[in-house]
Amino acid sequence: MSHGAPAKGQACGEWSVRRFICAPYAADEGGAWRPVGAIPQCPYSEAPESCRIVLHGFRERKTGPEFPIQVLHCGTHARYFTVYPMGHVPYGRVRMAPVDPGGDALEGVEGEVAASWRGTLFRGGGGGGRGLALDPRACRG
Repeated sequence: MSHGAPAKGQACGEWSVRRFICAPYAADEGGAWRPVGAIPQCPYSEAPESCRIVLHGFRERKTGPEFPIQVLHCGTHARYFTVYPMGHVPYGRVRMAPVDPGGDALEGVEGEVAASWRGTLFRGGGGGGRGLALDPRACRG
């Protein structure tokens, strides 16, 4: 089910599933982050049919990636969709995992297991394993 009007039988206020695509991003010659390679199929395709995908543009986000992300249009399914960099999701304020926009693991700090998880949704996980609670002030933002 895509994001939009509730489906028949869906109660008002229930979560609906929003389909999205993640792709590796890399900096181009001018330093702008762009998806690597072509996106062959939109997230609304249910079969191995070919999609007619064209670039709609790039948009700034208030949260999440700190660079404009790609928006595409599928003529086959008459839908727009966003191509998120690796580790990011719709409406996400921070990365889900310690990866760069290309999907490569971020380097951790020697001797500090959870260091690479800083700045992600799971930033408090390392201390939890040692019985330490996450400082609630760290969740603001």
